[in-house]
Amino acid sequence: MSFWPPASTFFQKTVLISLPLMFWGTLWRFKEQGKCSGMVEKIGLAFIPLQSILLLASRMFYTRASVKSNFPVSFALSIALAIGIFIVGTTRYKITNRLLIWCGTISYSIYLLHMYVIVRVINFFAQFYPGVPSYLMVAMTAGGLTCLIGAVSYYLIELPSIRFAKGIIGKQDSMQVNRM
Repeated sequence: MSFWPPASTFFQKTVLISLPLMFWGTLWRFKEQGKCSGMVEKIGLAFIPLQSILLLASRMFYTRASVKSNFPVSFALSIALAIGIFIVGTTRYKITNRLLIWCGTISYSIYLLHMYVIVRVINFFAQFYPGVPSYLMVAMTAGGLTCLIGAVSYYLIELPSIRFAKGIIGKQDSMQVNRM
C-alpha cells in the first residue's frame, strides 16, 4: 500500500516535506530576531522537522523499490543534518566569509534554478563526453553554472522585483498615513 497514487512524481511527494521545512526556516529566523512570541510558532519549530523526518521514514510514503534502497532513511538523515547545520550556523558560528554571504544573497535564485542546470549539465556530458567526466567534474560544472545563472537571475529579475514591491508597499503606507 502506498500513500500516493502510483503516477505521483518524486517532486509531488517531497513537496509535503520541502515546503514545511522552508516555513520552519522562516519561523527559526523570527525566533532568532525575537519576533516569535506565540505558542503556535514555538510548536511549529518543534513539530515541522519531526513531521518531515517521520513522513520520510514512513514506508507508505515510498514505493517498495525506494524502501529497499534505504532512500527514505538517507533522505531523513540528510534533512536532520541540514537542520542541525542550519541551527549551529545561525546561533553558534556566524558566517563572515564574503563569498558565502553573497551565495546566501542569491540563494533563492540558486534554489529555483539548480535542478534545471544540473539536468542540462548531466545531459550535456552524457551526449558529448559519454563515460569521460567524473562525478566531481559534473558537480563542479553544475555548481559553477548554477551560481552564475543564479546571480544573473538575482540581479536582473529578483532584485528589481524586490525594489518594485517595496515601492508599492511604500506607496500604500503613505496613502494610509494621508487618510488619517
